[in-house]
Amino acid sequence: MAPFPLCCLAGAASGDAAAAAAALSMGLATGAAMHWLYTAGPELRDESSSLEAVVAEHRRTSERTDRCNGPLVLVGACGAATAAVAARGTRAAAPLALSAALNLGLIAFTLGVVGPLQRTIYASAGNKSDQGATRAALRRWAGLHKARIVVSLASCGAAVCGVLLWNKKSA
Repeated sequence: MAPFPLCCLAGAASGDAAAAAAALSMGLATGAAMHWLYTAGPELRDESSSLEAVVAEHRRTSERTDRCNGPLVLVGACGAATAAVAARGTRAAAPLALSAALNLGLIAFTLGVVGPLQRTIYASAGNKSDQGATRAALRRWAGLHKARIVVSLASCGAAVCGVLLWNKKSA
């Protein structure tokens, strides 16, 4: 969660109101999204635990985080895109555009890859004959989930870099 305060501080230190607003939205969105992403994974350490209980808990946690995280990632992407457009012609535009692209890629990845896998997990949870495949799908989901966290961190890093470069322009 360390990048969240950095992003907010970088935006607050900027003399440009657009940079501050964009950095604040990116900081809030990316910081909160990373927090929700981190806490959303299923507990897979205990192989003896009931698969139905693991999937039910995963579903409850996922639905809660999806309600919060989707809008946050959209706000982060919009904030980064707005800041990138406002920073046109400066060195800050490229990292801010990268942050927006990473956020949009995260949305596409979640909708196109993670979402269908999650629906498969939910559909196969009650199937007693294929519990190994469901556990393997949960492990795959956990790996994809970690990839989403890495992309969120990269997006936040690009946003911080962009805002710091923007501050150099106005300093």
